[in-house]
Amino acid sequence: MRPLRFVDAVLRRLADRRWTTSPAGCCICGTGGPYYRDAAAPVTRYVYVGACAGTDRTQVDWTACSRHPLAAHVPVVDYGRDVVRTFAQVDADAARAQGGGAV
Repeated sequence: MRPLRFVDAVLRRLADRRWTTSPAGCCICGTGGPYYRDAAAPVTRYVYVGACAGTDRTQVDWTACSRHPLAAHVPVVDYGRDVVRTFAQVDADAARAQGGGAV
């Protein structure tokens, strides 16, 4: 691996890891996530994979609250109520759901 690619890969991993313990919020209104002041509001309810064009169909690429579900997509995880989950929890729940496990 070339030195610049190695440094880029290391920095990307560190950035990814930093967000895993942050709350995942609704991708439309953002409440419940790390970017908004109302981070305590329970809004992460639906988790989608392959919702965005050109993304891997096995990794989470969209989360939504009950006010903003994606009409054209079926969520891989539906928590059944508004909750706050971290990015790591959402990824684990989606992987378990895709592997046939209950969430």
